[in-house]
Parts: sequence; structure tokens; C-alpha cells
Amino acid sequence: MSTFIIPDKLTVSSLDKDADYIPVWQGAAQKKATAQQIVSSAKLFSCPKDYGALANGVADDSAAIVLAQADGDIIFTPGVYRVSSNITLTVPLNFMPGASLSVDNGVTVIIKAPVESARQKIFSGLGTISLAYDAAVIGSETAHYAHISWFGVQTGAAGDQSAAIQRCLDSMGTNRECYIDLDVGNYRVDHDITTPRACHLIGRGTRLTAFNVTNFVGTTVFTTADTGCRFQGFQFENQGAGHPTSYIHAAHTYTEIEDVGIANPICGILVTQLGCRLRHIRALGGDNATAGSALIKIEGTACSVDDVYLVGTVGPESIVVVGSPTYAVADFSVTNVEFSSPSIGRTSLESRRIDTTRHNTERQGAWRRVGSSKGSYELQQHGQARKHYGYHRRHHHDQRGHARVGRINSNS
Repeated sequence: MSTFIIPDKLTVSSLDKDADYIPVWQGAAQKKATAQQIVSSAKLFSCPKDYGALANGVADDSAAIVLAQADGDIIFTPGVYRVSSNITLTVPLNFMPGASLSVDNGVTVIIKAPVESARQKIFSGLGTISLAYDAAVIGSETAHYAHISWFGVQTGAAGDQSAAIQRCLDSMGTNRECYIDLDVGNYRVDHDITTPRACHLIGRGTRLTAFNVTNFVGTTVFTTADTGCRFQGFQFENQGAGHPTSYIHAAHTYTEIEDVGIANPICGILVTQLGCRLRHIRALGGDNATAGSALIKIEGTACSVDDVYLVGTVGPESIVVVGSPTYAVADFSVTNVEFSSPSIGRTSLESRRIDTTRHNTERQGAWRRVGSSKGSYELQQHGQARKHYGYHRRHHHDQRGHARVGRINSNS
């Protein structure tokens, strides 16, 4: 006779149906029970193998998977479950180590409940995986979650990971927030990637999670495809001669970029929509500046930049550029911009929207008007500040002698 302690959930196939069991219930007397009695009384995982799935990567296991969900949450034990017809799964899915779904080309698997798995590839094949379970209760939004490894994205891999990363992002849909978890390590990225609505792409921190773009042949590493995206906790590394146009393009409103590092930032972050926030941006200059280069370019209204630090002996022409002769920018805030040497970088502000009736001041400092009728300013180690045209600006040197911007804030 076997003694079995009933957990919160167990699999049918884990029990010997011919054995007798003594369930041990805390606070209750022991009682002899058969496996079938345990199965009928416990909250179960259903294993598709108990419904005819072979999990050999050859036989079609679609029908068995659908049958399994009728009896509870699904657990996929080790094996490759081939899906050759469209299915919709509405119960939570749990993948044991070595378990995966292989979806045929032209087939879609819609998953409308949470997925649990270790860091491993659980989705393969040429078909479509949809984790966009959008049938949320009115008044709330269900956030989608995936670990990047579920789609075969690997750190330290010699090959390009762009397509696998894009597949993971595409599975999130466009109607709800989503959270993509990254590992410690280096991901090679050679091609452009777009992020869906309100996608939170979260790494383990700069110097821990990195995207290697040395072999990049696209235009922009990450471009937002919709509003509310967030990029946090990783850095970009580039030891090659070429550079993307930008590493992150915030092309939609309310994008947030935080704790992001960039090595050799001839170009960096481009913001072209309103309400975006950038915080804790670190950069290591290692390539010679080119005309018009900048670590950060802001071409959207009501954006803020805080805590930017560039270190190195050479770097981009500018650290932060706000506005241009083409883009009118107002109501912006730039604070705590710092670089390690006066020989590299400078911060410039440009704005076509000039209010000459407010706060026109002249003071000594690092802000100097350059030759633009639109209103252009540059941060330099020395200089004479002229008309400030509606903006309040402070400049000082910290105890290490680093040039800093105390605050730049639009008053117009």
C-alpha cells in the first residue's frame, strides 16, 4: 500500500490506478482511498497524454490537448506536442522541463490563460502562437506575460535572435499590456524589431542584459508600434563600424525608457511623440563624433529627460538635443545631464516655439546662443549665455569638475 500526500494539484498519470492510497489531510483523520477517488476529489492538472497524445513531434496531438482542458488545468509532461489544427485553450498551461508545442505552418494556437514554464523553448514550428487573451472583465485589463526564452531566444547564441524576439512580441497582440522578461546575458540582434502596444521589455539591468548590435544591418533596433511601451534594464553593445539610425525610437506617446546603457553612442534614443520619459541613461563614448550625432534627440512635446551620464574620451556631437528647425517642441524638462570630460559631447536645446515676453535673461554660464533664428542653445565648458527666450536654465560644476545641467524646464 502506498502513502500519498495530496498537494494542491496533481496529474492523473502520476497515480497508480490499481493501488490503494492513504491521503494525509492536515487536521483530519487518515482515510483509505483508491486512485480514482483521489482523482475525482482533488484539483487536478490534466495531461494530454492521458487523452491520447503521443508527444513524439509527429502525431497530431490537437484533439487530445482540447480534451484535456475539459478536466482542468493542463500540464505538458516532457515531449513535443504537435498541433496541426487551430485550437483555443482557455485554462492555465504548465510546461514541465522538456515539454513543448510544435505548431504547423498556417495553424494558430490561441491561449487565453496564463502560461507557466521554466526558462526553455516551449513554442516551436512555423505556426502562430497568440497569448493575447483579450476577453478581459469590463473595467480591467489582463496583462500578458512571456519569458523571452519560450520562443527560443537564447543569450550567447552565435546566430541572430531578431526573428525569435519579434515572434515573442507578436504573440502579445495589440489590445492589452504585456510584459516580456529578459535573462542575464547577451542577445545578438541584426535586424529591426517593433514592440506592440504597452509592451514592457524588461531586462536584469545594464551590464547584465545586453543586445549586441555589432552586426546590425537594419535601421532602428527597437521601434514602438503603439502607445505606452517601456524599455528597462538593459544596454546596447556595438563594436562594429556601422551604427543604426537609433537604438530605440519612441514613435508613439507615453513611451518610458529607464536604466538603459549604450556603448559607442554615435546615435542613441530618438523621441518623436509627446509625453515620453527618459531616466537613468548611461553611455560610453568610444567612436568619433559625426555631424548631427546625439545620444538623445527629443522631437516630441511634454517629454522629460533625467539623469544622463556620458563617459569616455570621444563621443557624439551632442548629449541631448531638444527640437530642431523642423520640429517645434514645448513644455519639456531636461535635468541632471553629466559628462566626464569637457572634450566630449555637449547638450543643445532647440525650439521653434519662442516666447520673448517671458523670463528673458542674460547670465554667465554654459548656455550659449548659437546661430539659429529658431532658438538654439548648447552646453559648453565655458561661454556667455544670451537670451534664454522663455526657459529657465542652471549650470554648475560638481566637485569632480564634471559639467552638469541642474534643470532645464520650459516655461512657455
